[in-house]
Amino acid sequence: MKTQGSTLFILIVFALAACGGPQHGAMTSIPENTPKVEVDPSADLKARGAPVSIVSAEQDGDYLSIRISYSGGCEIHDFSVISKGKYTATYPPEVEIALKHDDKGDRCRGIVDERRYFDLRPLQYSGTNRVLLIFTNTNKTLEYTY
Repeated sequence: MKTQGSTLFILIVFALAACGGPQHGAMTSIPENTPKVEVDPSADLKARGAPVSIVSAEQDGDYLSIRISYSGGCEIHDFSVISKGKYTATYPPEVEIALKHDDKGDRCRGIVDERRYFDLRPLQYSGTNRVLLIFTNTNKTLEYTY
């Protein structure tokens, strides 16, 4: 009887250890070479480049996590997020941003659905801990808190 109790105790300990304990907010793995949002006062935010659809956008720490969909599949496409850096005199301040897409001449017609990341820190505004990001080429907005 004592052996059964010991065996049961050992099985319970192994079962609890195998569960790995509670998971606290899984961290997303942000790529090391994540590009920063480009701030250029002379940028043309209306120039669209190759077509791209923003499926979703969210903040992940100091990063913009954006799920996009576009046509291609044969070339590596380049994406950037740009801003003129002009903030509104509201609270929170608002700043326009645009997603730029260079398809590198890709003529393939596959639908690519992927997630990209951009470092938002260049858009932090002194005197506040949040900025409202207005995507000029979509109907999306995102509040960036830092």
